[in-house]
Amino acid sequence: MGRKRSAVSCGVAVTMMTGVGVSGLPSVAHAVEDGGMVTIAEVLGCEEQTEFPESTADDLLGGALKIQPWGSINLPILGPVVDIDWGISPFRHPSWETKFRSLRWVDTLVDMAVNPDVDMLKRTLARNLAEGILKDWIKDNRLYDPSPLPFTWVGASAVAQRAEGLLCDRRAFGEPAWMDQALLDHGRFLTNNWSGTWNHGTMEAITLYRIGCITGDTADRALGKARLVDSFKANRLGPVIDAEGVTNEQAVGYADFQVRLWNKAMRTLQACGDSVPDIMRQRVAKLPAFLAAATQPDGTLVQLGDTYKEPAGIVAGTPLEYMVTKGQSGPRPTKRVSVFKAGYVFGHSGFGQSRAFDKESFYSLRFGRARQVHGHFDHTSITYFAHGIPMLVDSGHDGYQDSANRDYLRSQAAHNVLMVAGVKAKDVETKLVRRQIEKDWQFYETADRAYGMERNRSVLFAQGPDIAVVLDRTAATSKTHSFRQLWHLDPGMKVARQKRGVAVAVPNNGTNAKLWMIPVDLDGDRIRTSSTKVIKGRTLPRQGWVSEGMLDRQKAPVVQMSRSGKAAEVLTVMVPTSKQASVKTSIKGIGNGVKVLTVTIDGKDHKFKLSSGGKISAL
Repeated sequence: MGRKRSAVSCGVAVTMMTGVGVSGLPSVAHAVEDGGMVTIAEVLGCEEQTEFPESTADDLLGGALKIQPWGSINLPILGPVVDIDWGISPFRHPSWETKFRSLRWVDTLVDMAVNPDVDMLKRTLARNLAEGILKDWIKDNRLYDPSPLPFTWVGASAVAQRAEGLLCDRRAFGEPAWMDQALLDHGRFLTNNWSGTWNHGTMEAITLYRIGCITGDTADRALGKARLVDSFKANRLGPVIDAEGVTNEQAVGYADFQVRLWNKAMRTLQACGDSVPDIMRQRVAKLPAFLAAATQPDGTLVQLGDTYKEPAGIVAGTPLEYMVTKGQSGPRPTKRVSVFKAGYVFGHSGFGQSRAFDKESFYSLRFGRARQVHGHFDHTSITYFAHGIPMLVDSGHDGYQDSANRDYLRSQAAHNVLMVAGVKAKDVETKLVRRQIEKDWQFYETADRAYGMERNRSVLFAQGPDIAVVLDRTAATSKTHSFRQLWHLDPGMKVARQKRGVAVAVPNNGTNAKLWMIPVDLDGDRIRTSSTKVIKGRTLPRQGWVSEGMLDRQKAPVVQMSRSGKAAEVLTVMVPTSKQASVKTSIKGIGNGVKVLTVTIDGKDHKFKLSSGGKISAL
């Protein structure tokens, strides 16, 4: 059928889990017998890599296909001979198209075809359908097609995903010449196309290496290995994993993916008889510590960059296991505060020793090099988790379809930062210029020129009790600007404005928690009530949205605190408390530009010193 684009009907949805592929070549690695069925046990080219459940095969035999999280479609097989319209895009989404044209859903049919526990007729039907689909794809999508469909011969990572499935599937078909030729075509493409030192390039290098190892093509094998090894060297994007165990993707969720990806790379090297370089083994081993530091008290990863709200995969025997299981198993972390040179600060009040694990507080702060790969324009932004709930949040990630919402989610406007109204932010490096780590409080200062003027953020996080003090400053300019400090709240929070610009937020689910957001005039004057505004679900310009997963878009409150002038000096105090607590603040100068900020919680004073240069410390 080729590439005609058409609409198809939707059907019943099926839940998806991780599937299991067929065995690879026993001469290269060992297969494992499990109840008579050949399954996967670190077999070269044939690990557990398809996301589709076994039920997908039954659906396909019934003429349906479901790709999560979208609905089910009627498989577009036309006539008695398999002839598929590979150009369909029923949901008009690039991720659906990638998954469809990767052919990984065909793996479930191949699994069924080699499963002795399935009756012979069904096995034969599965084999015939799988062979028909694969042959039709090969016929309709030639390597040197002058106008290939997206994600066929456009995008090397999609080619790598499809080739991994073909490596497995060829074994079930007795290694026929038509599949060997398809693999050679994929090898040629991957040889000439490499995405570089990030997850796409890693997937491509692994697949190219596997093709070379299985087919005996020494050039493919050598090039694949070289690309894997070179990924740890200095390059434009920085090493794929640095010496502290941080990826160059600028997204916490991709560190989780890289754990699985690089462990697969190391197993592949070993299965083919090559040694694993020490630098690869050592840096991959550090990834779980980074993920543990980035895990909130609810067991989910903080949403920084292209990251969904979900837990990282457990790496047994590491502090990450402890964090994901919320203290139920694994070794407890020993480091409460972690600062990574790549641009992350993560702080925990503790790990369940002095209070319940899920009642610990957590914060993050972003800085570092200009945006790249899966990063957002989130420099200087903070997040804050306390009293059992996420309070200040990143606006998240909803997938990879170009849209107004994706543009918004990556922009400065979707993060907890100081913006300059009417001035377009530049993509610049943000430096961490000062820090002081104490047992019960920590201070950080960042600096950049995102708006053309020096922009500094000083922030102190205290844990006894939990308090955050944020001071934003800019250099003076010749023009008057409107400066806007943004505070994005979890979708489950509702906000009320009080006098003098104070805002308080409480959760909708009845949790006994409250977040006080208190603007403080550094001269002790009263802040105008009108300086604080609450925005939720606005579309023009877009503001007040949070995305926690693919296709997810939720209205969420944003507190905007505004000031006008030729320079900004905006001080805000964040205090998470119970709903019954009372909080007030005051400030006074004590000479030489030094001021003392007092935060009073239920009648008890907590004092902080603010120097003229922006340094904040607890007294």
